[in-house]
Amino acid sequence: MNMIIEYGNLADEFLEKHNLKYGNEDITIFRNGNLYIEITVESPNNWTNSFRIDIEDLPNKDNFIKEMEEEFCRMVSCLNADDSFNDLWTKDFARENNFTAKGFIEMLDADMEFLENIKEKVNV
Repeated sequence: MNMIIEYGNLADEFLEKHNLKYGNEDITIFRNGNLYIEITVESPNNWTNSFRIDIEDLPNKDNFIKEMEEEFCRMVSCLNADDSFNDLWTKDFARENNFTAKGFIEMLDADMEFLENIKEKVNV
């Protein structure tokens, strides 16, 4: 149990260190066969994205940190602002959030650049 708390704290430190906390970030630990931690990061324009780590067989915090960094980089590599726009954009979404299509895609592009910059720092 102490290791689970430590992994949660390390995930929170990762979010804090890389400025990925804007109010909608989240760290969830759950069991679905194996034990997982799901980390939701948030970019400055509130784009949230998540990745999971199977922590069942990670022997220590160094392995967890390495796995967390690798999964974060993998997540960023798979992101596409255009695809996210297509998945999220509706007239209702625009009205509820007071966005224009152009403004929203610019926000997603800015967040994509933000995440890519963090990926470069993490992937050193």
